[in-house]
Amino acid sequence: MTDHPTSAPGLALVLDAGCRSIEQTIDDYLSARGGPAAAAQRLQEAVTALRRHIFAQEELLLPLLRGTTLDGPAHAMSVDHLQLWDTLDRVEAGLAAPTDPEVRRTAARILQAELDRHTTKERPIIFDHVEDVLSPEQQREVAERIETVEMPPGWVCPDPSGD
Repeated sequence: MTDHPTSAPGLALVLDAGCRSIEQTIDDYLSARGGPAAAAQRLQEAVTALRRHIFAQEELLLPLLRGTTLDGPAHAMSVDHLQLWDTLDRVEAGLAAPTDPEVRRTAARILQAELDRHTTKERPIIFDHVEDVLSPEQQREVAERIETVEMPPGWVCPDPSGD
């Protein structure tokens, strides 16, 4: 591997690391690591991280994939993001309201299953090919910005159907 200023770290690795971290945080919640209060905090962290991850992909990555060979898959990922966003709303509502802990756990399991279904498609279709369609400069810029981008207050995942 050559040391080239445009190749470190790889965009696919940055994207995948973000997903794996979120998945681990949800797993930590479901296994109640650290007790109930710590577990609930971990679930809120996962919700926040996944919202930020979706925002970063919708604003930084997917627009660059439009009009490329990944245009169709990018649209499909946006559809999944909207579904995940709705599930995140339900999970957050369960965290905010005094509700039966099992209701929260069920919502977290649903989120975990939806995220797994999404990343099972996203990894081989988008992550494994993003570096084939974006220039090294685009890859570097997205990888750098994904680490620091802030989601504006009130931002919601757009409906890819345009409705």
